[in-house]
Amino acid sequence: MMTAQELETAARYDITVIAVIFNNSLYGSIRMHSGDALSGKSVGTELSLGDFAKMGESLGVHAVRVQYK
Repeated sequence: MMTAQELETAARYDITVIAVIFNNSLYGSIRMHSGDALSGKSVGTELSLGDFAKMGESLGVHAVRVQYK
């Protein structure tokens, strides 16, 4: 979620980039640091499940969703 603009830029300039996204449904590093600052509490770090392949396609990149069960 923090690097979507780089994918759009790569698509716009026709730059080949391979990106792998692991969706753990949260901003992990922000959660860790906010937990340190807020005595173990975190605010605004959980993400709902989104379709990142569709998001990539909307930015103009080829995207594939791989699911492990």
